[in-house]
Amino acid sequence: MKNFKKLNLAVATLAVASAMAPVSAFAADTNNSKEMTGHSSIEFTGTDGDITLQQAPDFEFKSHDLAGLKNTKEFTADGSTFKVLNLSGNDKGYYITAQASDLKTEGDAYTLPTDQFFLQATNGDESQSSIKGNMTGFDALDIFNKKQTVAVGNKDANGTIESGKTNAKLTLKNDNVKALAYKGTIDYTLNNGPVSSDK
Repeated sequence: MKNFKKLNLAVATLAVASAMAPVSAFAADTNNSKEMTGHSSIEFTGTDGDITLQQAPDFEFKSHDLAGLKNTKEFTADGSTFKVLNLSGNDKGYYITAQASDLKTEGDAYTLPTDQFFLQATNGDESQSSIKGNMTGFDALDIFNKKQTVAVGNKDANGTIESGKTNAKLTLKNDNVKALAYKGTIDYTLNNGPVSSDK
């Protein structure tokens, strides 16, 4: 499961210079030739528009035979990308934090003896933006019951930007596990601005 927490700011305004405006920003070209040069103009204003987290990964660690716990207590899974729509109009960038909860059986009867939950986001494709906007990830970070910064959008990450693929590794403390299904949540938070020193 995933739990989106979105930081919504005021919507930016859009001002479009009209060719029908009574006062033109361009002087009309006049000559006696058969060719002339026209002009076009458009302006976008506002630095406090919406920035939203549109996609974040789930991790399915699949089904495993209990007997296998004598050989390994580590399990891996692949996830989707992070995707952010940034229409703020500013160059502050942003960062995404993640925190994984305990995994429990239905009704919270039993808790999986989790030791660590590592999440890694790979870097986005630098060619996805015409203005050099990109989202970079980090090496695997333990997000089990602790908030960690897992992806950062640079100052030019305006518009729609994606990270690279993500992956996770779940490690158990011991083999005291019931033959049941365990489920947990990951809280993702999108933060506008540069990474805080305490993240």
